[in-house]
Amino acid sequence: MPTQTRMTINERREYLVIMQVRSLASDKKERIVLLNEIQKVTGCARKSPIRPMHSDLERKRRRKQRGRTYGHEVDDATRVIWESLEAWPKSLVRHLGHTTYCS
Repeated sequence: MPTQTRMTINERREYLVIMQVRSLASDKKERIVLLNEIQKVTGCARKSPIRPMHSDLERKRRRKQRGRTYGHEVDDATRVIWESLEAWPKSLVRHLGHTTYCS
């Protein structure tokens, strides 16, 4: 089991911003060393950080928002179930909320 946790996308972007500044101020041999370091730190494949290093690393907002995942029928069923749970004792509802169905 690995002892290190993987970097999140935001952490990787922040790290690449720092490395991008260092890369722009270095020659080809130093960039090869930087790319090796990036590969070791991020755990990505060697070619993966090359494209972001040559572009703007600022994250862009989504152009189109996602639509509804479920239809109105599911919303109505959820509302009916939720309203029926309001009549139950709060201790039982709290207990049902903490059960897990995975083994």
